[in-house]
Amino acid sequence: MLNIQTLRVDEIENLTHDELHEAVALLENAQPSERQAQLLNRALDEIDEREQWQDDGQPDWAQEWEDFGEVYDDCPEYI
Repeated sequence: MLNIQTLRVDEIENLTHDELHEAVALLENAQPSERQAQLLNRALDEIDEREQWQDDGQPDWAQEWEDFGEVYDDCPEYI
Protein backbone atom coordinates (compact mmCIF):
# COMPACT_ATOMS: atom_id res chain seq x y z
CA MET A 1 0.00 0.00 0.00
CA LEU A 2 1.19 3.47 -0.86
CA ASN A 3 2.15 5.70 2.07
CA ILE A 4 1.05 9.25 1.34
CA GLN A 5 2.66 10.48 4.55
CA THR A 6 6.15 9.96 3.11
CA LEU A 7 5.31 10.56 -0.58
CA ARG A 8 7.09 13.56 -2.11
CA VAL A 9 5.81 15.66 -5.03
CA ASP A 10 8.91 14.83 -7.09
CA GLU A 11 8.13 11.10 -6.74
CA ILE A 12 4.70 11.35 -8.37
CA GLU A 13 5.99 10.93 -11.93
CA ASN A 14 7.69 7.65 -10.96
CA LEU A 15 4.50 5.98 -9.73
CA THR A 16 2.89 3.22 -11.75
CA HIS A 17 -0.58 3.71 -13.20
CA ASP A 18 -2.18 1.82 -10.30
CA GLU A 19 -0.09 3.61 -7.66
CA LEU A 20 -0.99 6.98 -9.16
CA HIS A 21 -4.71 6.25 -9.00
CA GLU A 22 -4.30 4.85 -5.47
CA ALA A 23 -2.53 8.07 -4.43
CA VAL A 24 -5.36 10.19 -5.84
CA ALA A 25 -7.97 8.13 -3.99
CA LEU A 26 -6.03 8.32 -0.72
CA LEU A 27 -5.36 12.04 -1.06
CA GLU A 28 -8.97 12.86 -1.92
CA ASN A 29 -10.10 11.10 1.27
CA ALA A 30 -7.32 12.44 3.54
CA GLN A 31 -7.50 15.36 5.92
CA PRO A 32 -6.74 18.41 3.80
CA SER A 33 -3.36 20.03 4.21
CA GLU A 34 -1.28 22.19 1.92
CA ARG A 35 1.19 19.35 1.33
CA GLN A 36 -1.55 16.87 0.45
CA ALA A 37 -3.20 19.40 -1.85
CA GLN A 38 0.11 19.81 -3.70
CA LEU A 39 0.48 16.03 -3.97
CA LEU A 40 -3.09 15.65 -5.23
CA ASN A 41 -2.69 18.40 -7.82
CA ARG A 42 0.58 16.91 -9.08
CA ALA A 43 -0.93 13.41 -9.24
CA LEU A 44 -3.93 14.68 -11.22
CA ASP A 45 -1.61 16.58 -13.58
CA GLU A 46 0.46 13.42 -14.10
CA ILE A 47 -2.67 11.42 -14.94
CA ASP A 48 -3.70 14.08 -17.48
CA GLU A 49 -0.23 14.07 -19.06
CA ARG A 50 -0.18 10.28 -19.37
CA GLU A 51 -3.67 10.17 -20.87
CA GLN A 52 -2.74 12.85 -23.39
CA TRP A 53 0.20 10.75 -24.64
CA GLN A 54 -1.89 7.60 -24.77
CA ASP A 55 -4.36 9.14 -27.21
CA ASP A 56 -2.25 11.56 -29.24
CA GLY A 57 -3.79 10.43 -32.54
CA GLN A 58 -0.52 8.90 -33.75
CA PRO A 59 -0.34 5.22 -34.67
CA ASP A 60 1.62 2.98 -32.38
CA TRP A 61 4.74 1.19 -33.63
CA ALA A 62 2.80 -1.99 -34.45
CA GLN A 63 0.38 -0.08 -36.69
CA GLU A 64 3.24 1.78 -38.41
CA TRP A 65 5.00 -1.53 -39.06
CA GLU A 66 1.83 -3.02 -40.52
CA ASP A 67 1.15 0.03 -42.71
CA PHE A 68 4.68 0.90 -43.86
CA GLY A 69 6.99 -1.99 -43.00
CA GLU A 70 9.07 0.26 -40.78
CA VAL A 71 8.71 2.42 -37.72
CA TYR A 72 9.30 6.15 -37.94
CA ASP A 73 10.74 8.19 -35.11
CA ASP A 74 8.34 11.01 -34.24
CA CYS A 75 11.16 13.00 -32.61
CA PRO A 76 14.42 12.23 -34.43
CA GLU A 77 17.47 13.69 -32.74
CA TYR A 78 19.33 14.41 -35.97
CA ILE A 79 17.07 17.20 -37.26
